[in-house]
Order: sequence, then C-alpha cells, then structure tokens
Amino acid sequence: MKWRLAQGMIWGKLDNPYPMKKPEVRPAMESDQGVVIMWTKTSPVVGMRTLVLRKGNFEAVAYAIDEVINDETIRVSLILDPKFAKFWKILTYLGEKAEYSPSNDELKCVSASLEEALPLWRGAPGSGAYYSDRYKNLEI
Repeated sequence: MKWRLAQGMIWGKLDNPYPMKKPEVRPAMESDQGVVIMWTKTSPVVGMRTLVLRKGNFEAVAYAIDEVINDETIRVSLILDPKFAKFWKILTYLGEKAEYSPSNDELKCVSASLEEALPLWRGAPGSGAYYSDRYKNLEI
C-alpha cells in the first residue's frame, strides 16, 4: 500500500466510561486502498494511546503502549485480540456504531496496515505524527 498524511474524524462512543466530549479531527495516515489510521491519547491511562483504524464502515480501536528502548528505538505494543481491542460497524455518517466480530482476514488487514503505516508516520514533536523523528527505529 502507499500511504500519505491526512486527517480523520474520531467520534468516540458515548457509553464509554470516559467518552469524548465531542468528535475530534485528528492527524492520520491514509492508504491508497482507503485505510485511515488515527490516534488520540487514552483517558485516563498515562503513556497509552488509542489507535483508530477505519476502512469503509469497518472500524478497529486498539490500544498502544510506547516503550522507549534506547535513544534511537521505540517499541509500540498493540493487542488486536477482540477481548482487548474493539471492532465496530459504522451505521451513520454521524458515527453511530454497532459492535462487530471481525473475520480473521479483517484482523490480518488491521495488523498489516498498522505494521506498514506506523513506521512511516514520524515527525517533529507537536506535528501530530504518531512518534517523534528523534527515534530512528520503531518496533511493533
């Protein structure tokens, strides 16, 4: 896939214990195949980020923990098991969703997209990139 910088909308879900107060436009990576990946901070957990991957009306929400290995390397740990990640079908353009059980192929697509896009998504602090360009290496 080819990736480019873009923007995406994260709607959140009102019945979460810590719902987003309003939809947020977030920096994103977008593929030539229509996959959009966004991130936001996870409330109330420090050091954890929420990654939202969307393709068409399919949405995956995974939690990522960043671990600095040394001055050049950062490791991102993601758990895509349906017990920990959330999967949705988007029902309306306003972001209303229904829970969804992904197929093995959909899980593989999510994993492959994250592994491909995250190492490309780097930039200066405050740029909205997933990780800082001060790290040369990203391990997933």
